[in-house]
Amino acid sequence: MASASQIQRLLAKPASFTPNFTSEHSVVLPHSLDTVFDKLGCGETLEASVRLSDLCSTFLLTTVDHVSLPEGQSLTEVRCRSLPPSDGSSNGALPRQFFELQEVVPLLGGLYKHTVTIAGSLTSDREHKAALYESSASGGILIWKLRTFEELAPDETGQVRTKVEEKIEGKAPMLLRSTVEKETRRAHTTHMEQYHTIFTT
Repeated sequence: MASASQIQRLLAKPASFTPNFTSEHSVVLPHSLDTVFDKLGCGETLEASVRLSDLCSTFLLTTVDHVSLPEGQSLTEVRCRSLPPSDGSSNGALPRQFFELQEVVPLLGGLYKHTVTIAGSLTSDREHKAALYESSASGGILIWKLRTFEELAPDETGQVRTKVEEKIEGKAPMLLRSTVEKETRRAHTTHMEQYHTIFTT
């Protein structure tokens, strides 16, 4: 894994930014909302969904704390990664799980492999059926990804269903923006379409 100083530098980058690329996608899973949230909305189970990406080579859960949102705000409108920790027993405090991972990205048709170090956090709000993934990567790429959960009516066979919707806002250096945006949209769709597989283990 990366050195502690490298992780600190990544986490020190501003959590608030003006995005220059976006992506949105949704999937419907044949499971109850509680079951889906347990797998996709909680920090302790984050590794399973992250490792659906074949780029992920290493993953580590680090510290966990709690954070209190500004009054009247929700995960849809805040940046939690840089907020100071709060007392976990305080009313409305949300669990925040920090993590580190590395991705190995093939370049030049696979002739060269580039390792990207990523540090970030996942903040969970079960009451409002949302989770916020925020990351900072070597190379200057910042990601804000809101994941929301909606319980749907059962299908015609009576199967329970939950809709998972994700919205990504990201910032990349201008020279990389076009490439990063294209790859993010492709990888985002592919990644979410694999979510159903983590419920079979």
